[in-house]
Parts: sequence; C-alpha cells; structure tokens
Amino acid sequence: MSVKRVCQLVKLKPSAEAEYRKIHAEVWPSVLAALERAHVEDYSIHYYAPLQLLIANFKYTGSDYEADMRKVAEDPETQRWWQITDIMQETLVEGASGSGKEVPWWADTEEVFRNVHLHTPKRPWLKEATTTTSSRSFSLVTLESANPIVLLSRFTRNEFNLESKSTIGVEFATRSIDVDGKTVKAQIWDTAGQERYRAITSAYYRGAVGALLVYDIAKHATYVNVTRWLKELRDHADSNIVIMLVGNKSDLKHLRAVPTDEAKTFSTENGLSFIETSALDASNVESAFQTILTDIYRIVSSKSLEQSNNTVDLPNNSVSVGPSVDSTAQPASKCC
Repeated sequence: MSVKRVCQLVKLKPSAEAEYRKIHAEVWPSVLAALERAHVEDYSIHYYAPLQLLIANFKYTGSDYEADMRKVAEDPETQRWWQITDIMQETLVEGASGSGKEVPWWADTEEVFRNVHLHTPKRPWLKEATTTTSSRSFSLVTLESANPIVLLSRFTRNEFNLESKSTIGVEFATRSIDVDGKTVKAQIWDTAGQERYRAITSAYYRGAVGALLVYDIAKHATYVNVTRWLKELRDHADSNIVIMLVGNKSDLKHLRAVPTDEAKTFSTENGLSFIETSALDASNVESAFQTILTDIYRIVSSKSLEQSNNTVDLPNNSVSVGPSVDSTAQPASKCC
C-alpha cells in the first residue's frame, strides 16, 4: 500500500502529503535511533484516527527514565515528527471523503485504518515475546456513559481519578500477570461506546481474544446498551472470544438501577461470565482482570497444544497477549 493511496483515502492537502512522504523517508529512522539511545526497547507503534502516532507499549532498560525521555523529547527529529503529525491532523477534515460536515471523513474510518496500518513501516526492532501461543489483543470495550477508563486505570496503574473523561476513540494500557507460573502480558484496548466511534471500535474487535462489557450499575441506559455491544462483538470478533459482563460502580448501591440478579441472568443466557466492581474502592477490579486473562491464557494455550501435537514451547517463561506482529505485513491501530 503506497503513501499516495493513504493520502487519497483521507484526502490530505498537498503540503501534508509531502510532509508525510518525507517523514517516513528521512525523519522516522532518526526517531527510532533516538529511542534506542534512550534505552527504549520492546515497543510497538500504532496509528489511530486521525492518524495520530502512539508509542503504545515499550520496555525501558536504562537507569534514569525521566532524563532519557527528556532527551527523546528534545531531539529535533522527534520534535519534527510531532509537528508533522499535527499538520496531518489539522488537514484531515478539509475536503475529506465520507459524509457529514463535522467529520466528513468518518464514514471511511475503517478503510483509513486498514490502509494506514498496512503502510506503517516494518518493525524488525520490535522484540516480541514469541510463543507457540498466538500473540493476540485483549480488547476492553466500554459502553456509552459507563466511562470505564477509571477501571482500566485502577487495574494497570492502581489509580483512580474522578476527573477522568470518557474514552475518545481508543485508549491503550498494558500489564503483566502470573498465570500457572507463566507471565501473561495483556495489551488492553479501551474502545469508546459512543455511536460516532463505532467505525473505529469495531476495527479492534477483530483479532481480540477477550472483552469486558462494562456498564454503570447506577445508570440503566448503559446496561441496555450491553445487548447492542454484545451483538457487535458476535458480528466482528472471533467466535471463541472470552467475554465478561462487568457492572462497575458497585460502591453506589444506594443508587443502583440495575439489579444484580438481572445482570447475572443475562450473563448466563448469553454465555458470559459476570462480576461487579468498583474502581473507586478497587473492589473486584483485580479479580475481574485476573479471571478473564486466566481464561484467555488457558484457552489459547489449549488450542496451541492441539495444533502442536501436545507440545507447547513457552520460551522465557512468558506469554504475550497482545497484537500479533507479522514480519511481512504492516500493523493495523486509551478506559473506564
């Protein structure tokens, strides 16, 4: 997929198109070199609308993280990369394809995703934990008004912020846990539940091996939306995806609008596991993620065992549950 094709899809202005071409040819290698000098390894690069660059997952191996990150930020080539990214974002809407005046390119989001990701440079520098268990993404799906970004923040960073905003597009976090004596690394994508982001979020269902459907126990409307989002998963995700229904804000029992028994019954009827959590007081947050990641690991490991005639090689005692990396293909694209 050529740069020209990507630019045609989103119809960037000629100036932005020229900068896009130039940065991949001249600036991007220097950005990688700056990261390597700062002892940053094991990272993956993703784009998400509107073509914003993320260093989504990385491992720091130096001794002074803040100092090294300052060096990266001060590197003129890194600064130029950010400037070009800004130029691209500022020029996307003007004359773009699709329908609607506010974001006329939105109708083509999935196609833009696919082509931009195909064009992303190859990543021989990505030092992925390789196992016979497929490396996949664990997708955390958030529902409209549920604002489960606080749930992911509690699990991955043990933080809670009342000022957290609802997810816009896709958020990302990562954490490793121990399962059966193995280290399982989960790359967790929190996707916004709002209707206008459906084109983006559905692109992340494909390839996911697990999902959390999160609703607010004090807002019945978020529970009603579960049915729609479950259908989205059934339509776009793998048929064997592991799904857990999560009723968040269990600390608001006095405001409960969704009976626990009703949610349990729905889960049973639809083959989902179920739990209620509170990001505020951390109740059951660890348990929810530990449970679904354990289920995912065991299912994926079992499939690998069958495919390899009862032998599974787990080098370095580590399993990565995250986006797969094809050395011959380019990659495709923050919760609660």
